Amino acid sequence: MVKGATIIEVPKDSTQKYTVTAYSKDGCESTDTIKVYVIKVPKVITPDDNKGKNNLFQVIDFPEIAADIQEVTVINRWGEVVYTATNNNGWDGSYTVGKDDYVPSDVYIYQLKAKMKNNGTIVLLRGEVMVLR
Repeated sequence: MVKGATIIEVPKDSTQKYTVTAYSKDGCESTDTIKVYVIKVPKVITPDDNKGKNNLFQVIDFPEIAADIQEVTVINRWGEVVYTATNNNGWDGSYTVGKDDYVPSDVYIYQLKAKMKNNGTIVLLRGEVMVLR
């Protein structure tokens, strides 16, 4: 940590705007503003749950800067692609690549590819999702 620096904890459930000011050892000052976007993605899905909650893996809330999700890929622990789509319709825990069956309870890796509205930049988001049956 830099001497005199302040650490700010970003709330996990909302988009926030932060202004940061830095000073050089010569006394020069520079200020910039950054907006931190929070993207909500489930950590656990329960596809067999009859109550209708957490049945799908899909982005719940995507900030206004994302034009669209261009690709969603889910991979098992052996590197096998079990799901791929070019939309955000949601994954129900079934194989969509190579098999006509449902994946077992386990932790899976996901990758989301999205295009940003403001500048057309393609971003990749990665994380884990647990399937519980």
